[in-house]
Amino acid sequence: MLILLIKAIESGFAAPALLALLHHPACAFGYARQDFLKRARHLEVACFRGKPALSGITSLPELTQAAQKDSEGNPHAHPLLQVLTAEDWQELQIFTQKLAALFLPFAHQGLQAMEQHIILLEDCLAALATDIAPTDKVHQHLLNLTAALKVESHWAPQQRFADLAPLLQHHLQQETLRPPQRENARLAIYGLLEARLMQADLTIVAGLNEGSWPALVQSGPWLNRPMRNTFGLQQPERELGLTAHDFAQAWGHSQLVVTWSKRAAGQPLIASRWILRLRAVLEVLGLPKLNHLSTEHLSISRQFDQPGTFSPNPRPKARPPVEARPRRFSVTDVEKMLRDSYHIHARRILCLQPLEPLNKDIDASLRGNLIHHALHSWALDVFAGDDSDLDNLLAHGRKSFAPFMQLAEVQHFWWPRFERMARAMMAVEKNFRSTALAVTPEVKAKYLLKVRDVEHYLTARADRLDQLPDEQFRIIDYKSGKIPTDKQVAAGFAPQLTLEAALAGRGAFEGHPPGQVVEATYIGVSGGAKPVELRNIGDEHDVSELGEKHFILLKALLEKFLDPNTAYIPRHNIMSHTEVATFDHLSRRFEWELAMEKP
Repeated sequence: MLILLIKAIESGFAAPALLALLHHPACAFGYARQDFLKRARHLEVACFRGKPALSGITSLPELTQAAQKDSEGNPHAHPLLQVLTAEDWQELQIFTQKLAALFLPFAHQGLQAMEQHIILLEDCLAALATDIAPTDKVHQHLLNLTAALKVESHWAPQQRFADLAPLLQHHLQQETLRPPQRENARLAIYGLLEARLMQADLTIVAGLNEGSWPALVQSGPWLNRPMRNTFGLQQPERELGLTAHDFAQAWGHSQLVVTWSKRAAGQPLIASRWILRLRAVLEVLGLPKLNHLSTEHLSISRQFDQPGTFSPNPRPKARPPVEARPRRFSVTDVEKMLRDSYHIHARRILCLQPLEPLNKDIDASLRGNLIHHALHSWALDVFAGDDSDLDNLLAHGRKSFAPFMQLAEVQHFWWPRFERMARAMMAVEKNFRSTALAVTPEVKAKYLLKVRDVEHYLTARADRLDQLPDEQFRIIDYKSGKIPTDKQVAAGFAPQLTLEAALAGRGAFEGHPPGQVVEATYIGVSGGAKPVELRNIGDEHDVSELGEKHFILLKALLEKFLDPNTAYIPRHNIMSHTEVATFDHLSRRFEWELAMEKP
């Protein structure tokens, strides 16, 4: 546990190292074990999963407060956070405050004597491992080791903990502590010295490769062999003689198996020199080379990897009861139903949601969220139609990007692209505002439709809805990534805007009467070679007509899934074979793909 504590401090309390420490079996921090593990799990999900690297252990309480604020009323928050009560959040806040206070001395350490560093480690370890009895043998051994290091600390200069950490880890790793052997144990692993004294029914001498047994002779960088003789020191070959003696002594066992490896880590290995000499003697004695090695154990080991029959399971076809199938869909859910309906089964029926990775790298989804947030807040302000609009958009962008601006990629790549996009957006916005009577960002829609007398709800949230003259509308969707092609939209594989048009025609958008959508526009806001890219579905199609067509197809799709024989199938209309779906591991994608199972 002390090594885990040193690694956590050395890493600046990075999430993987800190969680490895907190999940050590001896770590309790003054709580009952189950209460401690509950708080540790809440800390992991709230503060570390899907978040950038921790900026410092002292910011942990503030990070907890931000996580609580973000999860309150957020339907997209992870289910593990949605079920946390106010009491759970309060307990987690107290827990993080205690952790920050405990590790605070390590966050501001300067030059200190080695003894002072060790005392801080001992105090921290005692606060974490509160359930360890003072008479524990491992604990006593650790205290003896740290006491010896403190006695010798006057030889070490004052230094920072980061410089001392490798030395402490080296000393701890040199100590070997074996757990007490159980009475009914049938297998024991011994070192060379122990093996000389023990007898067993079957002895396996393993690792007989040159470089391992015997180890390579190291004369050292400072003293050559004549100098060793001058000082009366032993030659390094003495260790070689001792291992040769151990090898010869091992042959006195009643049953012996000798093994070595042909390859390790993809590299070829050489059998020990003693194996080569034995094989040479056996050849001189006339024993055929093929009979030098026993094939009995080799054939037994190979049988472990030989399955009796190989019958991989086919592509899963989940058929849950009709009453368990979802009745509420967003327009993005419809696209999932069309391309990978197994996603709906896993997410909406099994209620599964993957955990985000630890110390999540900033990615395209985060960049898209920051841009959408800036555009949304900017659209709520008054549009003046002059240079102040650009300054206003940049101000909203700075506010949105501020929590991540210390990251080099955000500061030097994302933000300059946002500035280019903002400048190009001015001409686009002036054109849109000149024809719009009202602009509403982030407007929600909800519509009830019946299929076979079963109520279903279709929901949407348009990035922006512009009201035009004559009870007409323009729907705008901002895309920081790739914009769907006209073919994908027309075929119904990208039905987001067309279904939103159908909802607008039915008066499903909050605060808006029914009206015809004459423009459905994707605006690419990447800030790249084309800082702003427009693609209006209305240039190629009648948006309302196409929306009605896709709405009819949606009703047919919902009716199809009311049939108990209709299955949720993974990757049935996936855009690209190389595309990775969220639940590929759950559907055992590579198993049924290897079996060449056809859709």
